[in-house]
This record gives sequence, structure tokens and C-alpha cells, in this order.
Amino acid sequence: MSQVARGKCFLVEHMETKKILPRDRTRDHHCFCYTFKMNVLSVASVFLVYSFIGWIIDTTKRSIDAKEFKTGSALPVPLCPVYAVGAFIVLGIHHYLPPTMPLVAEGFLYGCVLASLELATGIFFLKVFRRRLWVYKGGVVNIAHFTDLFHLLIWGCLGLFLVHILHPALLHVASRM
Repeated sequence: MSQVARGKCFLVEHMETKKILPRDRTRDHHCFCYTFKMNVLSVASVFLVYSFIGWIIDTTKRSIDAKEFKTGSALPVPLCPVYAVGAFIVLGIHHYLPPTMPLVAEGFLYGCVLASLELATGIFFLKVFRRRLWVYKGGVVNIAHFTDLFHLLIWGCLGLFLVHILHPALLHVASRM
């Protein structure tokens, strides 16, 4: 076995299976190094999983608001790729954050990044496709009805959930396959 060090994350590479295994299970939630060692098929699979999870989140919110089933995607398939893009951005940022960073600051950072992605995506669809996919009305610090302070806080909480619970669990399940 050879050891690979990336920042403060130490991993062990198993020579026969070429799988990256954590050296210390207690530090799993601080390691995004897995993703840097994943092959193209693994990255595509994780992208599809996060796109599908995003579709579930968006569809659930829209359906509850409309009191009937409303799909949460502009695509004809149950995927919202912007959620996967956001997940990869947050995981990439998390890799470079110090492990001692307070959760509140970390969540606020993720919220700002994801709210910016939401704003950029909304403006892109409006300018290129002349289509507004969502409207947030009446929120505090509302920016062009694409994002607001409430959604920044929600995105921050989802970012924390992603890096500390969902992604480590997904990697754990994937390592068992």
C-alpha cells in the first residue's frame, strides 16, 4: 500500500483494487480527496446522483407550494444538473477550508457561493432562453427575484449537510461496492 497526502487529508491507496481508502475513519468528513482520485465514470455517477437528489428537492418544494405534482426540472428527465454543479463547487471549496473553521462561517460561505450560483443560473436562463424558472417574491435582500437572504441561509444549511453527512455517506456506500 502507498500513502497519498493531499493537504491535511491522508489516504491509503490499495494496490490491487486501486481504491482510495481513508487512513483515519474519524477524518472522513474532512476529505474531499476521494473525488480528485475518482475516474470519469465515478464522477459522472456522483454527478447524476446529486442531480437526481436536486430534482427531488426542487420537485418536493414546487409540489408542496402548488399543492399538486410539479416537476422541478426544465429537462425532460428527473435531473437538475445545477444542484450537482453546486455540490461539486461546495465540495471543492470544503477541501481547502481549515478543519477548525466554525460551522456558522462555513455555512455562510456555502450559502453565499450557492446563492451566487442560483443568481447566475437564473440570469443565464432569462437572457439566453428568455425563460424565468423561479421567482422569489417578498424576501429580505431580494436580488432580481432570483435569490434572497432566506434562500442563502437554506443553501448554507444544505451545503453543511452535503459536506458533513451526505457526501461522506455516499462515499462510504460507494466504497462497499
